[in-house]
Amino acid sequence: MQRKQYISLLFLFPLLWLVGCVGPAPRGPGPYAPNHVYSVTLGKTWTAYPQNRKVRTQSLTIDGLQLNQLILGYGLRNNASLIRTPRSFSGLFVPRFRSSMTDVEIVEFIIDSLKAAAMAEINVTDIKPDYFGTLKGVSFSFEGTIETGLPYSGMAKAAKEGDRLHFIIYHAPSEYYYELHKQE
Repeated sequence: MQRKQYISLLFLFPLLWLVGCVGPAPRGPGPYAPNHVYSVTLGKTWTAYPQNRKVRTQSLTIDGLQLNQLILGYGLRNNASLIRTPRSFSGLFVPRFRSSMTDVEIVEFIIDSLKAAAMAEINVTDIKPDYFGTLKGVSFSFEGTIETGLPYSGMAKAAKEGDRLHFIIYHAPSEYYYELHKQE
């Protein structure tokens, strides 16, 4: 082989290895630790999509991201957002987490983030103090619609650990899919 072909192969093998590692992968049933902060126990097999390390989230689904989505967030830092936007959308309002937020402000932050991502309107119900593992935090339920008018339901749980935010959000279309995997 010529020197040029060796160089091409050196770049090709790592690329092929990365392509094989970044696709959706089955997870569960059983314990699942998407990060070093916490783990969850999955009762069924979920499909895990590649982690978004920029916003520190992992998305899982059973029937497809449009039909149900479990978002596991961990260690969100001060002034970080849940939404990753292209630089061309610099004028878009993107909610940012502040480590000084109260539980009610954390609920507002999560709801505003969902609105900025795709939900047209959201009504929050059942806000209450709750535990996130051993951390004191907040849980709540919500209902809303996405931009196409499809009604969605969801629930979330969040807690601060020092100056970082951990959260779990589950949402799905209200009709059929939300109740189908709500207990999970």
